[in-house]
Amino acid sequence: LLVESSADLTIDLDDLEEKARTTGARVLLLSHMRGHIADMDRVDEICTRFDLKLVEDCAHTMGALFAGRRSGNHGVVSCFSTQTYKHINSGEGGLLATNDPEIAARATMYSGSYMNFMRHGAGPDETAYDTVRYETPNMSARMDNLRAAVLVPQLDALDQNVSRWNERHAILVDALSETAGVVLPHQLAESVRVGSSFQFRLPDVSSETCRAVIAQAATLGVELKWFGAPEPAGFTSNHQSWRYMQAQNLPKTDEILRTLFDMRVPLTFSLEDCAHIGRILQHVLENQLGPLPA
Repeated sequence: LLVESSADLTIDLDDLEEKARTTGARVLLLSHMRGHIADMDRVDEICTRFDLKLVEDCAHTMGALFAGRRSGNHGVVSCFSTQTYKHINSGEGGLLATNDPEIAARATMYSGSYMNFMRHGAGPDETAYDTVRYETPNMSARMDNLRAAVLVPQLDALDQNVSRWNERHAILVDALSETAGVVLPHQLAESVRVGSSFQFRLPDVSSETCRAVIAQAATLGVELKWFGAPEPAGFTSNHQSWRYMQAQNLPKTDEILRTLFDMRVPLTFSLEDCAHIGRILQHVLENQLGPLPA
């Protein structure tokens, strides 16, 4: 069961509340997609009221905050990616965090403890394994020590890198904030987002214009991704191509995705690079949509 998205690229909390009330769902898998964080106070309230267990997908929010609280600290379990392009990078892999002893014990067993579960430095008390050890198969689903060793020193630089990403993201926001026809997602005052990617919408244009924007930007050296294409490409998969689940009606989300553009903001970009990209995007959009009114 899927929940609608908001215009700010977060979960639609009114739709969440309605579906929590009417469907009997017991788990909410909340993806902070592209680093956009919903009102977590309201998410927590809805989950508590309807007895929803919250699982946070924090692949794009490692280092982010809501009301001074680290992303991933709201759910019973949170999942972080360390795949290429994420905020700490081991090439492939990821990790989970939880305060629930049973979940931690099961994760340890899945990782392939070979009955040496008490050697796991982040595992729970031994009593948590009393039943779990007999019920949970060994799937060898663990990160190897070499990848973990690559990640540890990156944690020390995470907060500094968050600031560096946000400097670059702010330059792109400034470049398009006054461009007619462009809508940028709003960020709640309580949240500190990690600006490792940049999104904007063109809600009043056709698919043909969206394709023209992509094409002209590419000729000028800027690679944009578009969520409105009929076939997913470049990490723009959406529910319409998820044939492993029952098709669902999400008209609000579909309208948002129809003209949603996305761009990575790697730290290899200098501040001047971002300013230059911003000027290119402004030129392309004014060319395709028309200049600002006088």
